[in-house]
Amino acid sequence: ILLIKAIGDSMNPTIRAGSLLLINSSVTKVRNDGIYVIRQNSDLLVKRIQNMMDGQLKISSDNPEYEPLVVASEALDILGEVVWGGQKF
Repeated sequence: ILLIKAIGDSMNPTIRAGSLLLINSSVTKVRNDGIYVIRQNSDLLVKRIQNMMDGQLKISSDNPEYEPLVVASEALDILGEVVWGGQKF
């Protein structure tokens, strides 16, 4: 289990910048549609990932200003699944 702090606005309104996220790091493959932490180059990203009928994965942000991507499942480096989020009001 990891605890990380969210940065940026790509997952607004679901996850706001500064939110604390509890990550199950034993999950390294997309089991169910959900929110995962992925590695892109040296950056960590929190994204919604959906299994598609053709075996590919759709990576999207909850903020509609960001375009979704579709990638092959083996091209994705999944570091864990987000299981809880909290924020200071």
